[in-house]
Amino acid sequence: EGDKEREIGSSKAATAAVANVLIDDERSKYEDGQRFVEAGQPTDEIPEPETERSALLSTNVPQNDSPPVPSPIVQSFSLKDLVSPSQPSSMASTPTSHHLRQHLHLPTSSPKEPVAVELMRDVSTLLRNQLWIHLCIAYTLYVAVLGIYAYWGPKAGQQLFFKPDDDSQWVDLAFGGVTVAAGVLGSVIGGSLLDLTGSTLRRACLLCGTSVLLGAGVLELAFAFSKSFPVFLMVFGVGELLIFIMQAPVAAIGLWCVPAALRPLSVSLMTVSIHLLGDVPSSPLLGYAQAWLSRGKTVEAAAQMWRVSLSVTTGLLFLSGAVFLKAVAICPDEARGRDEEMGGAEVKRGRGEECG
Repeated sequence: EGDKEREIGSSKAATAAVANVLIDDERSKYEDGQRFVEAGQPTDEIPEPETERSALLSTNVPQNDSPPVPSPIVQSFSLKDLVSPSQPSSMASTPTSHHLRQHLHLPTSSPKEPVAVELMRDVSTLLRNQLWIHLCIAYTLYVAVLGIYAYWGPKAGQQLFFKPDDDSQWVDLAFGGVTVAAGVLGSVIGGSLLDLTGSTLRRACLLCGTSVLLGAGVLELAFAFSKSFPVFLMVFGVGELLIFIMQAPVAAIGLWCVPAALRPLSVSLMTVSIHLLGDVPSSPLLGYAQAWLSRGKTVEAAAQMWRVSLSVTTGLLFLSGAVFLKAVAICPDEARGRDEEMGGAEVKRGRGEECG
């Protein structure tokens, strides 16, 4: 009777050890949506962790004196199989996952790749994507100009169209209102036009390039030929409306031109690049250029130098539009952004390695 009780206790202890170690070891994989597969067992038949724990802990122990029947997963398995003769007996209660996998014939998990290595590999993949590089260059030039308009635009308007003793404090509010209205309307128009013309990479790049070039031309007219502030503000608003049309398509390109797994990294790196290389350095550089152009001139002549400096700045928009149009040549028209399977992978299949 004592031997039978010891056998029952040993079998239950072994089963509990298997359940605890396996479930704790594999819990992270279940949380990630992954399931380990026992020998030949289909994935859809694998029980959930708590169900599996209950199944492992259950043993068919009859009420009579017949010996216990352990669960199938631990048949012919006992704690003594996990412990070598040289190990102390206390280790029998804490078998390792490696030992359990050997006896239960479970697949061993490969070591996880370091995060730094994975990040560098993903960044390298993005840097080899020619369409993504074109997008970052064009968008950086665009944001650099917007930063200059936002910082220096009101001051330029005050000095160009108002005398020092005039009340021109409302110029800041006028610039801000026009910019907000143009930004909202332009973004909506750009997204609608992309839907109407077809949500493809090529047409998105074409829409960005065309709108930026047209807007740059109108803005040049505003800075070069406007004689009064109301006329300037009206022409400037039209130009901003045109260049803001590209806001929705450029966001779509940043997502569609890379595989789905790299989209978060693509957007984050693009955001860093357009600010670090765009609007952060552009405003101080324009201020230095304006100070150099105004040196030794009268107040009226120095004010007119804003036309020169801002016209040169607007020239960066022509470069931005040209880069967008150049990107059209490396975009296959069949790469549609509406399908989740599309994007970088489809671009790569469409034109070799050009787009990713």
